[in-house]
Order: sequence, then structure tokens, then C-alpha cells
Amino acid sequence: MRQAVVDTCFLVDWARFRRRDILFEVFGAVWLPEPVLGEVKSEDTLGWIAAKLAERKLAMLPETPELRARALGLMTTVSSRLSTPLVDYPEALCLVAGKELGLTVLTENRGALAVPRLVGEYADVRVWRSLEVLAEAVGMGRADCMAFDEYREDAAHEFPRRDLEKVLSRLGCTTRGA
Repeated sequence: MRQAVVDTCFLVDWARFRRRDILFEVFGAVWLPEPVLGEVKSEDTLGWIAAKLAERKLAMLPETPELRARALGLMTTVSSRLSTPLVDYPEALCLVAGKELGLTVLTENRGALAVPRLVGEYADVRVWRSLEVLAEAVGMGRADCMAFDEYREDAAHEFPRRDLEKVLSRLGCTTRGA
């Protein structure tokens, strides 16, 4: 069973998506770190989270002292690189959990997306955006190509054009996704 850990920006956008339960077709379990839950303010998003926790599709990831120390260390490492976008604590915690527990990290944060390329010990951490999750769902036959357009519309989220075109071409999708 494939598992993931989710950060706030991904979760908030994904919760707006009409086919948001596709996430649980791609991942059997999605871990929600305590600090991420603390950042969610939308009642609709909190309601969806509560329902998925009750269904055991989402699971709480406790903030242990070890994970906290590693996340703070990662933040220090990233901030020492002048050209790298910063990584906030919840995203750093997700990256550490991804590394330590072998989870796919779900984020839209540019700093978190850059970490596997820029920090050697995180090179093996898989970091996906909503684009990759949707592509995987389409590839698995759990969604159709319209999911890209629907996600963009529902979440008011623009995919990087070049990345989207590559994904659509690889999947043989005729939708423009824009």
C-alpha cells in the first residue's frame, strides 16, 4: 500500500477539488502531521479532514522530538543556501517524515519541491504536486484526463505550463488543462 504525508498548501487546495477522494485511490493512507492540521482554518477543509480521519483514510502523524529536531535542521540547511526558496516548518516536517518513513511528500511549496534536488541526503525522497497525483490517478485508470481541468477550476490552481504539457502528452490526454 502506497502512503503519503501531506502539507497544508496541498491539503487546502486538494480539499476544494470535486474529485478529491481520488487521492485515496492513489494512496492507501495519507499522514497528516499535527502542525499541518494546526494551519488549516477553513471549516469545509476541516470537515473533510474529520470525515477522512473517521474513515481512516487520513491518519495523524505525531510531532516527535526526533522529527522536530530533524525538521529544524533541514530548515537551517535550506536557509543557508541563498538561491533556494525557504522551507517552512510544516513542509520540513513532511520532508523528514518522507525520508524517515518512506512516504511520498505531497506539497505545492517551491522550497519543499527543490529539497530533493539540492540537499543530498534528501535525494531519494519522492515529492509530488497535485499534478503528479492526478497523473498517477489517470495512469491507474482511477480518473480521466478532465481531472486536470476540473482541479484547476475547483482549486484555482495553475499548473506550470511546460510540466502540464509533458504530463498530458505522456498520458495521451487531449484536454489542454488550461
